[in-house]
Amino acid sequence: MSKDDDVLKELRQIRKLIEAQQEEEAGAPKSIWEDFVEFVKEYKVIGFAVAFIPGIYITKTVQVLVNDLIMLITTMAMPEGIQWETSNLAFSELVTSLEH
Repeated sequence: MSKDDDVLKELRQIRKLIEAQQEEEAGAPKSIWEDFVEFVKEYKVIGFAVAFIPGIYITKTVQVLVNDLIMLITTMAMPEGIQWETSNLAFSELVTSLEH
């Protein structure tokens, strides 16, 4: 046999293997539910949801702490007539005055 015949024979064997594998994968059509379950398992969507949901609640907890506790203390500590929304503090001036 020539080299070309060997190459053709090898390519035919590869084609048969690929076609057999494609037939096995095709099989019976999946239902939407089976396809969804496979997607969830393959891409680990449950892990993402488990991480995402606590993240939402932690964010809300921090917002409540800041708005209801820290800002309450800040507002009470501010002198009468000064609102924290309109006031500003120049840290560079504060640091400079502390250095001298």
